[in-house]
Amino acid sequence: MNSRRKEKIFRWASRIFFLSVFFLLVFFTRYPLPGVPVNIFFRLNPLAAFTTSISTRRIIPYFIPGLLLILVFIFVKRKYFCRWACPLGTSFEIWRGIWRRTKWKRKTSPFPYISFYILAFFLGLAIFSLPLIGLIEPFSILLRAFIHPYLLLFLLALLMLDLFIPQVWCSRLCPLGGFLTLLNRRSKNMDFSRRRFIFSFAGGVILVPLSRLRGENPYLLRPPGARPEKEFVAYCIRCGECMKVCLSKTLHPSLLEGGLEGLWTPHPVFRIAPCQLCFSCGKVCPSGAIKRVSSVSEVKIGTATINRKRCIAWKGEALCLICMEYCPVQAIWADEKNRPYVVGGNVCIGCGQCENHCPVEGAAAIRVFGI
Repeated sequence: MNSRRKEKIFRWASRIFFLSVFFLLVFFTRYPLPGVPVNIFFRLNPLAAFTTSISTRRIIPYFIPGLLLILVFIFVKRKYFCRWACPLGTSFEIWRGIWRRTKWKRKTSPFPYISFYILAFFLGLAIFSLPLIGLIEPFSILLRAFIHPYLLLFLLALLMLDLFIPQVWCSRLCPLGGFLTLLNRRSKNMDFSRRRFIFSFAGGVILVPLSRLRGENPYLLRPPGARPEKEFVAYCIRCGECMKVCLSKTLHPSLLEGGLEGLWTPHPVFRIAPCQLCFSCGKVCPSGAIKRVSSVSEVKIGTATINRKRCIAWKGEALCLICMEYCPVQAIWADEKNRPYVVGGNVCIGCGQCENHCPVEGAAAIRVFGI
């Protein structure tokens, strides 16, 4: 057996190992969590560690392994990661192997250095506390395919595009691959336009004020233990770990509820499901955007408010105290006419049980609003 064949065997063994570990961790990213760190791939991601450190202006302890890997890739070429370890790259290789006999005409990949310009664009955003690189980061793309069907469609679109433009993702679009190439100064793929790189970076900077143009949204909520909104947006890498582990599946990706800067960040939708207060989201968050909490006393998602014009008890249509019955912290009481009301202070934690179980059709008569 010649050395090239041996290398190919070892390379595929390494690929299958890392892909299997990734899928195994995805499988275990559910309640109750195992004792292993299910978010280890994200903590070891040098690009996520770098952009989040820039965005938050501090070294995040969770990302120290990823920051150390930056030093490693200064001396090691990107191909050793892309060809031996990347789970998304392996998925593309398997996909191409399945369609190896296709008769579709393959074309030469255009824009050979576009990954550098994509990277520059998102670095321009990160400088101003917008780490949106997670939207197109390979680990996040692969994980998000297990969360919602329309997120799976994005991965399928990339796979189909790869059939027409060979290795379009790995060699042309992947920002992590471009970042690792830039780290390794001995790489032969450094002959790209510096002017376009600067223009791409400037494009990200210009987009920052536009991304923050939004009105107040009092119904925009965050997971239990989430940092204040401004910090949360800066810390969140949009990986989807919290949405995957959510026991009741109440966490969903934001679209434009929080403006463009909040794109793909998690927010609870209580009309679909209430928060079960399992606190798993804080345990799997790789960046610390959601802090670890262990008791209800540490949680304040929002405050419930009753719309008396919609509440059937307040309108006198029927006797209804369902919201009070489901409240886990006894934040809802009844007055002398058996009409529910939310007690003052910080008793209500905003878990959404009342909103979820409200029998009123359409929007609930009691809703949780942000604090």
